[in-house]
Amino acid sequence: MPSDISYIPLPSHTDGGRPGAEFTRTSSRRSPLFTRSRVLVCIVVLSTLLLAQFFYFRDDILTEQRLAFLQSYSQPGGIPAGAQYIGNVAVVTPSSVPSSSPAPPSSSNNAAAAASPPHPDENKGFAPLTAAKHLTQAAFPAAYSGNGHNWHSLYPDGNPHHGVIPARLLSILEKEPSPQRPPAPAKKAPTITPEMWTLHLWDPATHGSKTSFEDNERADMQTVEKDWRESPWNTWTPPLSDLRKEAAPKTSLPKVQFPFANPGRYSGNSVDPAAEELAKKRQRLVKNAFLHAWEGYKAKAWGHDEVAPVSGRYNDNFNGWGATPVDVLDTLLVLDLRDEYDYARQHVRDIDFHLVGGTRSVYGSADGKIPVFETAIRYLGGLLSAYDLSGDELMKHRAEELAQLIMPAFETYSGIPLGRVKMLGQVHSHMKSGNPILAEAGSLLLEFTRLWQVTGNRTYFDRVQRVTDFLDKNITSGRMGALFGANLSPEYHRTSGIMSFGGRADSYYEYLIKEYQLMGGRLSQYGRMYSDSIESAKKYLMREVSVVPNAPSLFNIGESYGASSEPSMKLEHLASFAGGMLGLGAKLLPDRAGELEQAIRYSETCYWAYNSSVTGLGPEELIFDSNPSGKKKKKRTTKTGTESLAGAVKSTSPAAGRDLEQGTEEATRGIVVGTAARALADVVKSIALTERSPPFPVGVRSSFTAYRNRPETIESVFYMWRITGETAWRERGWQMFASWVTHSMTDFGFSSLESVYDIPAHKTDSQESYTFAETFKYYVSHYVFTTEAHPFLVPQNGEYTRPGQGPRKFWTPAPPGASDPHTPPPSSHLYSGGENGPVGGLTYVQKTYVYSGWKATPMRRAGVDVAERSEREGTPRF
Repeated sequence: MPSDISYIPLPSHTDGGRPGAEFTRTSSRRSPLFTRSRVLVCIVVLSTLLLAQFFYFRDDILTEQRLAFLQSYSQPGGIPAGAQYIGNVAVVTPSSVPSSSPAPPSSSNNAAAAASPPHPDENKGFAPLTAAKHLTQAAFPAAYSGNGHNWHSLYPDGNPHHGVIPARLLSILEKEPSPQRPPAPAKKAPTITPEMWTLHLWDPATHGSKTSFEDNERADMQTVEKDWRESPWNTWTPPLSDLRKEAAPKTSLPKVQFPFANPGRYSGNSVDPAAEELAKKRQRLVKNAFLHAWEGYKAKAWGHDEVAPVSGRYNDNFNGWGATPVDVLDTLLVLDLRDEYDYARQHVRDIDFHLVGGTRSVYGSADGKIPVFETAIRYLGGLLSAYDLSGDELMKHRAEELAQLIMPAFETYSGIPLGRVKMLGQVHSHMKSGNPILAEAGSLLLEFTRLWQVTGNRTYFDRVQRVTDFLDKNITSGRMGALFGANLSPEYHRTSGIMSFGGRADSYYEYLIKEYQLMGGRLSQYGRMYSDSIESAKKYLMREVSVVPNAPSLFNIGESYGASSEPSMKLEHLASFAGGMLGLGAKLLPDRAGELEQAIRYSETCYWAYNSSVTGLGPEELIFDSNPSGKKKKKRTTKTGTESLAGAVKSTSPAAGRDLEQGTEEATRGIVVGTAARALADVVKSIALTERSPPFPVGVRSSFTAYRNRPETIESVFYMWRITGETAWRERGWQMFASWVTHSMTDFGFSSLESVYDIPAHKTDSQESYTFAETFKYYVSHYVFTTEAHPFLVPQNGEYTRPGQGPRKFWTPAPPGASDPHTPPPSSHLYSGGENGPVGGLTYVQKTYVYSGWKATPMRRAGVDVAERSEREGTPRF
């Protein structure tokens, strides 16, 4: 250990200044304001499915066997006497009584829907169903649940509400895509000279922390930074006594996962060969779905931020650094896709974080500024998670370099970070925070805390802990108990705006209990703040839903504008993570164990929103009718606005079917030509196009009908399965997967939909990087998951866990020499996905940006507006 444990020096640059920072008001990643940029996140519905299928349960740890997540969702049994319906799923429980409900039909040619008799010991060790028993088949519209007469006309090839994938699409998923190396560029990247761009190479020996992993247990030995702020802003001190090893709880935090009777089996409790075979088949389908989207990205958009899943074009909305390969690193590791990880790793080596390019930023024009929140959760979180799973030192070095470039955002009077910072070209000056968004202000917590733990450099933790303390103690005006409005005015100690767990607020509350877990309970402050926020939510946001027939268990967490008004009955998809959060809190904090009931009920409500739509997918938001009589208003809100009831009834006439068959642009917009698309088109054409009335389920007054493949609901479904052990949750997850494949699959990935209430479903054309990042995660005992679903190792036995030393190590250097971050792979490994230059030496895409921008510069003298040209062509400004 160095004798002088000092904090890191922020890097200086060739222009003599540090990374500049300036304030621009922004919106949260989770904000509804981002409807254009977040339009489609493709595989997200798989969030729970893949992890559940590729992990064994053996004693709450990963084993050396191939991971098998999705069979967590594989219901091994058929529908024996005594089964009870949970939604459309028949489940046997110790308290089950004979049911006269008809069994959902199965498809003989669809293995995913096959059933087999349950093992006699199937339910031993399972907790009895609680509120889940209230959500029966009768709670869902007859047309979609199988009770009515017309569900078969909607889905003649199999109803995804029953977990059936159409045969044509199933045949695609049953064939594992042939893995391909990233395609070599059509022409060699241009040579970049110092005249065009000055590289800012980062050397860990020079720029990295002078501390080591062991120093995370000696945080009190590190010098406290001198504060540049003047009174009253300079009184903050880090909680040194609480960070010492002696402050750790004497015992580990409680186990989160249910004590499965046979954790060594796929199902958690059964040795039934048929059940195991079904589980493996489902596992393979989900993994192949992931590979289908990943191969689409590699083929069409390698090195760019995203692929558009319908058109096959690329987008560069997140700094132009190639967000998808970074966001997907940990997914590739957990899926044992070692070659794919090595391809992505070479891309990570090349990124120059100082160069910000792209056609436009998700936060505005391509102006050289980065969105701090998005950059931290996608890039920083992705790098740190890959380091935790692999022990790959390259990931740590790149994470620390990026974090140092983000750090100036925290140098505000309050310490609350700016929403956007400029990476180069501006000397940093101290300033006010402005009016940041709650989720952005409080959601860098896990990433910077874990960076402190793996480097031993407390400076990173100090930045985010200061934010927490300021919110906890200084934002006093405008709160409702422990709830904050979505907008903050730090310099005025005030909060305002909507109070909710939804957009612009969500991940702040999510991170409170997860930080408590990541710290191993050392800072009781986070347990207290979480508990206080839930108590306030009970008072101001949580309400019973009494307007849906035959669904007495539904329960909502709405939004409020103030303590004097009742909360709205809005069910927001962005808030659907709260079921999992409540379940996690109920397991980690013994005095909150009773809130598992609310976790179950809210998760069921979110699932109800999915299974009550004709597509089996959930809308961005819906509003329950506040009238207990259930009477509908004369106006309804749809994806196009408020219109009369007659106008809201979608009529898909035979003419629409003829247009589709003729292949007209209007009818086929959003459907790409190709193998998967043709199969999907056949499915769509086989669907009977009939009028549906009313457009929303009974009890729903209005809805923002878009489906954006968000992960929040499937996350909560997964948490409920792993926490309660109730097999109903596995089947619900599988139903959601089947619906997603049926309606969203394209040639290059999976698409969001304009409306969950339309058949055929109309696609949009975006696939954000967290599509891949959030496809598998949610293993809840050895990892805590960031809001981008990147898993970080949590403490074990009171000590922080060293990266690469978790229950399983997912990576070993391949090819030889690749473990050295500064050694490119041998030429025989090309094309490896990278330029094979120095670390931070520019990706291929970045080189083309630089060269194009340099070529455009002389045109200034000809009177050409280079800024306008840059916006149009996607070249960086200089």
